[in-house]
Amino acid sequence: MKKLLIISNLVLLGIIAYLVFFKHDLHQPKPEEPINEHLKGVISFQAAEMISHNYSGDTVKSKMLITTPDGERKVVDDTKSVSFNLKGLNAFIAGIERAAKKIGCDKPLGVRIYFSKYPDAETMKRTPTLKDVPVEYANKLTFFFVPTIFDGEKFRDFNPVKWTDCDNPPYYTKKSERKRGGENNPDDDDWIYNHGDLIPPPYPGDDFPPSNK
Repeated sequence: MKKLLIISNLVLLGIIAYLVFFKHDLHQPKPEEPINEHLKGVISFQAAEMISHNYSGDTVKSKMLITTPDGERKVVDDTKSVSFNLKGLNAFIAGIERAAKKIGCDKPLGVRIYFSKYPDAETMKRTPTLKDVPVEYANKLTFFFVPTIFDGEKFRDFNPVKWTDCDNPPYYTKKSERKRGGENNPDDDDWIYNHGDLIPPPYPGDDFPPSNK
């Protein structure tokens, strides 16, 4: 009985000491860390401005030759920026993560961004997943995002929609390499994200930072 009392007293003293020395810290909010504290790849405003100007100064990339309805050929600005809704981007990334979680796969995942160009307006109308793209975007530079997974040597493009085996993801392959049916069938559901808002059009193109006027 005496031994039990001693033990209970020691436990009580331990609880009191914890409350005295640590309770204060438990109720103190920790200072907020900067949002870019642990994000590798963040660049400065000056660096962003410099590389944006480098792009605009390269007329081979930032300009395009068009033929107007009356037959006149003229040089106009190509796309300077593409804006994507954060909700859409988060949903795209979450979809990749859900697919990995569903099959218990913890391999490194990523996203690859492809520079691309919209076709002419008529071709966009005939392409199911491009028919709602504004006609003003025809022949303009754009970007699309593709999920990637690390295969042990490099990150490779893959389709998480049809993913059932962690070690055998359905990689996106060249048309000439696709199998008939199965995971490489181009008619299968895909997880490739596009449909950002281009500038220009509809607004005049600016380098970074854009004008607020």
